[in-house]
Amino acid sequence: MKNGNITTEMKTKKELAADLQINVKTMRNACKYVEYCEVIENNIGKEKAEIFEEIVNHLQLNKKEKISAEQIYQLSKVSAKEQNRIIDLIIKHPQNAKRIINNAIPYCKVRTTVTLPSFVSDWLEGEASDLNMSKGKYIETLIMGLWRKDHETEGEEG
Repeated sequence: MKNGNITTEMKTKKELAADLQINVKTMRNACKYVEYCEVIENNIGKEKAEIFEEIVNHLQLNKKEKISAEQIYQLSKVSAKEQNRIIDLIIKHPQNAKRIINNAIPYCKVRTTVTLPSFVSDWLEGEASDLNMSKGKYIETLIMGLWRKDHETEGEEG
């Protein structure tokens, strides 16, 4: 493609990803992450956003306290007022950032790894494929069903 005197080469997402030595999904997720951060910055202001970004970058070093892309996504979806409240708490207590987000946004997903016997894993895969779901999504659905059942029982007793 020619723009005035400058010739630019149009590349597909796959070619760009190959140049960056990452896969397309990683590249797409990185773009989404930046968009979520921009939404948060627009709502809380540049100064607070820079402090928040420093905290997030510092926590990347600690695997257990690392703030996930899912948490940033969930944070970008709450109201500007709520974002300000949550970010203010995180700035006051940066070491508790992950817990603050999880407590403030109850449906924020957290990745958990479990080890299962292969026959259970195979069974879950079969059940999930019957429902056109991934195994992870099927497990999430089962566990959320158990959680709802448990909390309905508590509500009836109290």
